Amino acid sequence: MARCALVEVNYFSVVESGHEQQNPCSVDGLRRVAGYLDPQPGERVLDVGGGRGWWAVDLAVRHGVSVTVLEINPDFADAARRRAADAGVADRVEVVVGPAAEHHARDTDIVTCLGASFALDGSGPALAWMTQAMGAGGRIAIGEIHVAAGAPREVAGHEADDLAGLAAAFGAHGLELTGLVSSTVADWDHYESQHWASVADWTQAHPDHPDHPDRAELLRLSHHHRDVYLREMRAELGWSVLVGRRAHAA
Repeated sequence: MARCALVEVNYFSVVESGHEQQNPCSVDGLRRVAGYLDPQPGERVLDVGGGRGWWAVDLAVRHGVSVTVLEINPDFADAARRRAADAGVADRVEVVVGPAAEHHARDTDIVTCLGASFALDGSGPALAWMTQAMGAGGRIAIGEIHVAAGAPREVAGHEADDLAGLAAAFGAHGLELTGLVSSTVADWDHYESQHWASVADWTQAHPDHPDHPDRAELLRLSHHHRDVYLREMRAELGWSVLVGRRAHAA
């Protein structure tokens, strides 16, 4: 999801500390994405911006794949490693901390980026990077914000394409769209509600937190984002995961 100006890593370490899935999508929806990707035991998955690791660990546990997670937030990376260890798949989930664009991968079976294309400068560059990382017979999944049908291209500071435009971008990168999972309003509400609860819990537990002197700014940003979500984003933005593979030449 989009990042803010306040010491980004600290802010999102707080507001997403209670999230299992760090995108506005249900467990059932994400597992439907996995079904479209059809991961096979022993295949290699590269997950860009894997956050706290729910997606990577679920793939490793349920499908027997090995996953490399690229994550720039060390708090999230540590959480992902703990999750993998707790699930007994630490040997098949590797977490690499650092900028995703600096990671060079080729011939990967499945490449995913769920709500983290900002790590690769947006959806277009992300699709190009992911396609290069994908091997023959590989599959791809990207989760993106998009505007609702008929909405302006910029909503609440988010400049985004509509869903048809995202699908067209698949074709422009030599990909065939084979699956689609879109979030519901209830999914969005659940995702945003966890933000609000995490901030409330954190500020109550740390009234004078020494590592975050801008506590008032954290609260201000949280309240601002909540207001923007309720006034604009909830009605005019969607979030979908598009799944595809290399298109065969006609």
